[in-house]
Amino acid sequence: MKSNRRVAVGLCLTSIAVAASPVLAGPKSKKEPASAQRREKRADAVVKALAAGKYADATKWFDKTLKGALPAAKLEEIWKSLETQCGSFKSFGPQHARKDGGNNAISVPAEFDKAKLQLQLVFDKSDKITGFWIKPAEGADLSPKPSAPPPYDEPGMYTETAVEFGKSPWTINGKLTVPRMRVLCPVVVLVHGSGPHDEDETIGPNKVFRDLAYGLSSNGVAVLRYHKRTHAHKAELAKTGKITVREEVIDDALAALKFVRTQSNVDTSRVYLLGHSLGATLAPQIATDDKKLGGVVLLSGTSRNFYDVILGQLSYLASLPGPDQEVTRKLFEENRKKIALTRFGKAQPGTDLLGAPIGYWDDLNKYAQKAVPQAAALDCRILVCGGGRDHQITKEDFEIYRKGLGSRKNVTFKWYDDLNHLYMTGKGMSTPAEYEKAGYVDKKVIDDLAEWIREGS
Repeated sequence: MKSNRRVAVGLCLTSIAVAASPVLAGPKSKKEPASAQRREKRADAVVKALAAGKYADATKWFDKTLKGALPAAKLEEIWKSLETQCGSFKSFGPQHARKDGGNNAISVPAEFDKAKLQLQLVFDKSDKITGFWIKPAEGADLSPKPSAPPPYDEPGMYTETAVEFGKSPWTINGKLTVPRMRVLCPVVVLVHGSGPHDEDETIGPNKVFRDLAYGLSSNGVAVLRYHKRTHAHKAELAKTGKITVREEVIDDALAALKFVRTQSNVDTSRVYLLGHSLGATLAPQIATDDKKLGGVVLLSGTSRNFYDVILGQLSYLASLPGPDQEVTRKLFEENRKKIALTRFGKAQPGTDLLGAPIGYWDDLNKYAQKAVPQAAALDCRILVCGGGRDHQITKEDFEIYRKGLGSRKNVTFKWYDDLNHLYMTGKGMSTPAEYEKAGYVDKKVIDDLAEWIREGS
C-alpha cells in the first residue's frame, strides 16, 4: 500500500510541505539487521552534516524525488530559518528507530536555544531517505505567547463575566464585558472569521476579539464574545458528517443575540452585531434572520464569488518568496483545478477544497453573493470597514459594498490604509507571517466603533 510522504517543517512561524516520493513497505528480509545498521549510519551522516552546515552532504542519501523537492540550497534555507525562530542549534540526541505506517523511520531529537524539535527520516525498502520532517518534540509547546491586554484597556471601567447560552447539545461558553455604568448601555455581539476560533479569535499571539471587547467596554459599550461551535464542539460536529455555515456560524450568532437581550444592564434597543471576515460576510443574513438589530458592523466582509476570493488569496501566497513558495504554488495550482472542475460541474464526489468539502463552499458562496442585496434591504444602521494592507479581503471587496450601498443614508464606510486583516498597523501588504507577531487592534478602530455606536443612541 502506498503512503505519500512529505518534507515538512511545522513550527510557530514556518510551515513547509513539499511532496516527496511514495514509500512502499517491502517484505521483511533476512538482511534486516544489516539494513537497520545502514539506516542508522545514514541518519547519523545526515545529522552530522546538518550540524556542520554541510547541506549537500546531508542530502547524499535522499532518493531522487526527495532530492529534487529538497535540494541542498532549500535545506540550508530551512535550517537557517529554524535558527532564526528557535535560536542557535545546540545538539542532536540519540536516534530512535520505529515504524511509520509500515515503513522504517528514525527520529532524532534536536535541541535549539529556544526550542526542542525532532528530526524524522523515513526510508524506502532500499534504505534511501524518502521522507524528511522537522517538527516540535513531543510535549513541546511552540505556540506563540499571547500578547498582553492592549494599552487602551481600562479594566476598572467594566466587569467581565463568564457566560453560557444556547441549547444542548450545542451550548456555548463565552465572556460578557459590561461597563460599570448605572444607565443601560449598548451591546455588541462579535462573530468570528473562518476557522475553529476561541472566544478571543486568537490568531498566533494576537487576540482580535479580546482587544475589541476590552477597548469597547472601556468606552461604554458592552460586548459578548464566545467560543465558536467548531472550537467548542469539534468532535460532536464531526460525528454529524456534515456542516454548513448555518451550523458553524449563523445559529450561534442568533442565540448570542437572544442571550444579550436577557441581560438587565444592556439597552435592548441598541443591540449590535459585529462580524469579522467570514462573520462579516454572513452578517447581513444574521441581521435578516434576527430582524431587531440596532446596527451591523462589517469588518472585512466579501460579497464576491467565494471561489474567486480563495483563488486570489492562494495566488498572492504563491507569489511570496521564501522556503515554502514551492508548496504555495503547488497548493494554488491544485485548488485552481478543483475550482475549475467544480464550476463546470465535473468535480468528483467527495472532493474537498482546503480541507472542507465542496458542498460547504457552495453553501457559503450562496450567502456571500447575496450579502450586498441583503444589506441593502436592512433598515438598521450599517458600518462597512476595510484595511488597505489586507491580503485576504481587499479593496475590491470593499468597493463592491460601496457601489451597492453607497447611496443609502443608513450606511457608513471606513477605510484604513495602514491596517491588515486583523486591523493591526504595519507597512506594505501583509503576509501570513505577520500574524505571528504580537500586536493589537488599532486604537483608531476602537474609537471609530465606539463613536459610531454612540451616534445611534
